Amino acid sequence: MNNILHFDIVSNARLSALPYLTAWIAGILISIFADWILAKGWISRLNSMKLWNTVAAFVPALGLLGIAWAGCDRVAVMLLLSITSAFGGAVYAGNQMNHIDLSPQFAGTMYGITNAASNICGFLAPYVIGQIISPEQQTLGQWREVFYLAAAIDLGANLFYLFFASTEEQDWSLADNDDMTASAPVESILFPET
Repeated sequence: MNNILHFDIVSNARLSALPYLTAWIAGILISIFADWILAKGWISRLNSMKLWNTVAAFVPALGLLGIAWAGCDRVAVMLLLSITSAFGGAVYAGNQMNHIDLSPQFAGTMYGITNAASNICGFLAPYVIGQIISPEQQTLGQWREVFYLAAAIDLGANLFYLFFASTEEQDWSLADNDDMTASAPVESILFPET
């Protein structure tokens, strides 16, 4: 935003927050709509997750390609970023809810592990971008390569999800009476009778 679109630091900060705001709002609205469609029985849970995950990947990937070719048009770039981020909010009705289906009792732990793994991109992205973009002279062409790469990763990850997603509770998650019996209620451990 600073080097290519020439936004000052204050404008940069405000405009950088806009895509996250649109993703948050749209994520809530899309999740409500997805639940309504499920409640009507118009789509299976698995197909719903695959649909919304695809929306959350495909539209932003197209938006990244649009941004790559919008050049230095500030309004077009900000609109594309905000609109595509809004559709990215569909991920909350997609793979973000999948942990609960796979393992209700370990969903929190699974979400923590997968969220940590996905956040690896947060510290790898600056390194990869630094390898593509020249720090002395940034060009629009170099940034196009970054956007192409991001779009390809987005679509590739969605393709993986489409092939391997499941809503069936996993065998390792099912309680086994021999191994996972509760020895005492939590209340009796916390508040023993004297």
